[in-house]
Amino acid sequence: MKMRLPNWDKWKLFPTLTATEAVALTLNIDPKDAEFRGLDNFDYASDNFKFPARFGHMPPDIAAEFEERLFLFKRHFDGKLALGKLSGWALSVEWSIPPELDALSDGFADVNTAPPVGVGTIRHKLRANSLDVPIAKAIKQAESLVTGAVFLELRELAIGGEKPFTGYTEDGALCYTNDAGKPAKLTKDALGKRLRNHGL
Repeated sequence: MKMRLPNWDKWKLFPTLTATEAVALTLNIDPKDAEFRGLDNFDYASDNFKFPARFGHMPPDIAAEFEERLFLFKRHFDGKLALGKLSGWALSVEWSIPPELDALSDGFADVNTAPPVGVGTIRHKLRANSLDVPIAKAIKQAESLVTGAVFLELRELAIGGEKPFTGYTEDGALCYTNDAGKPAKLTKDALGKRLRNHGL
């Protein structure tokens, strides 16, 4: 079954999103395309949680990704999330998102999130991870926060073997190993978004 695309002209008018609405939008699925009512009320924070069999209408790969994302979202947030903060948080957990959602971002300021069970209050910053150090080095060498200038310096560092980069590029993007140990790519556009969380 082919899932319908969101009507972004409509959804951009929503100031906040429920968990299921948010996750559907990160997958470029119309939240109203499927029966999601009730899923926001399940206790996803419980270690004994078992996902309800509610996704028979979805292609298996989409259903599995939806389930995984919804579980993670509910472990981090208690309630709704502002639309403008969604893309920043989604990128911080290495999700791919549609460009229409990314365009609705209002920046990557800190997002207060509900802690997982047994953990104190957490404040997440955009991609506070192993890329921060080489990006900071590139900013220092470029003496600028202009994306193009920083990217050129970062490319030299990456090709030179600066960790976590692999020394390779692909379609203009810099290849690296993310904090989960998986291959990933940093584009110039993605760097530009990260630079909002850096200073000179």
